[in-house]
Amino acid sequence: MTAREPDAPRGGSLGRFSRSAISRLPPGTLQVGFGLSVLGATSYGFLALAARSLSARGFTELSVVWTALFTLGPGVFLPLEQDIGRRLAVTSDRALMAVVLRRSLSLAGLLAILVAVATVVASLATGGRLLDRENQLLIAMICANSVLALVHTSRGYLAGTGKFGRYGAQLAIDGSLRAAGAAVLLIAAVHAPAGFAWVLVGSQIVAIAVTLYGSKPPVASRHTREQHEPHMSTLARGLGWMLAATLAQQILANAGPIVVKVLAAPGDIAAGHFLTALVLARVPLFLFAALQASLLPRLAALLAQGHSEALIGSLRRLLVLLATVGGSVTVILAVFGPALTAMLFGSEYRSARAPLVLLSVGCTIYMLAAAVAQALLALHASASVAAGWWLGVAGFAATLPFGSDLPLRVCTALVIGSLLSGAWFVFSLASKLRRFAPQVVDPVVS
Repeated sequence: MTAREPDAPRGGSLGRFSRSAISRLPPGTLQVGFGLSVLGATSYGFLALAARSLSARGFTELSVVWTALFTLGPGVFLPLEQDIGRRLAVTSDRALMAVVLRRSLSLAGLLAILVAVATVVASLATGGRLLDRENQLLIAMICANSVLALVHTSRGYLAGTGKFGRYGAQLAIDGSLRAAGAAVLLIAAVHAPAGFAWVLVGSQIVAIAVTLYGSKPPVASRHTREQHEPHMSTLARGLGWMLAATLAQQILANAGPIVVKVLAAPGDIAAGHFLTALVLARVPLFLFAALQASLLPRLAALLAQGHSEALIGSLRRLLVLLATVGGSVTVILAVFGPALTAMLFGSEYRSARAPLVLLSVGCTIYMLAAAVAQALLALHASASVAAGWWLGVAGFAATLPFGSDLPLRVCTALVIGSLLSGAWFVFSLASKLRRFAPQVVDPVVS
């Protein structure tokens, strides 16, 4: 009697392919991806509801707050999240984790103060033109950016300790609350942009509280703190290049609406139009954000174990996936983009086809460059990453004066800047990997 053949996996070749593709993703990608999908959908809902509740001028002012929230805040605090995640991922010692978190929280508070000061200075330097002298809106923007210090510190802790379910839940709760708040303001006939800005503040605070509730934080004894805790200057030096890198990265990705607002004629609502096109073109970046939350800790762990070939393989698969998604979105926007902007935000915000396509191409190149930059950060090459992103910002600024149509100039500048950054990162990574040697990593001072 012959032995019974094992049952074939259910689902056929398509099911096996799906399971294989999922298994190759960094841990936590699906949980974070779910949270980001909710955050992305509700972000569009928030903006669509705001566009219908506010005047064109009011929505343009809100677009500046929205852009600042995802430029200045993440540009300052995302490096802190990445640094915390990278340090916690290479240790299981809860006492050392506590040391890292204690100093990181102190640094987050200092950075929040600097962000608030920078926001006030920027407002004064432009004579209040960015927000049309709306003081309530300015205060709400400062508070929203300051809360991001806690947002990204908590996410760094969740990512570094593998709590990706809570990480994804924080994203989903934040997005759901901001959309619900915008709906309430629309029903209540609130037409002040400051009201919508305060919704962004409240949604973040509640999301942090809910997702950290019941999570027992690591605690270090006094002896452990005295033995391992570095001075603030040690952490600041380690974070400095990452801060410079991420700030430039966020400027390159998000400066468009602010540049359009500053360069457009007074009263022009071009910044609002540009934002509606940008939020559609940036759809693939939600996929990358889902991967990025777990990507840097994973790559850092691979390199700590000496698995440089595994890093190259993971990065190659990621780049193919991102290029495929970005290219597909570009084709969709080339065909349906103008109709989609009108359907989501109203006919007065219908976007032209050329800016949509150029923005999508620029966002795809930017996304590929950011993926390669993650590998460089895992190699502790944060200075090279900073140089690459600032090269992109310089290319963006140098391209702006050329051309007559303002939105097209800004879109082209994004493409050129992203290409320059991406080329720099590829060259730097190839150079670093040729000289790679495994190193013993200290999670506190490395």
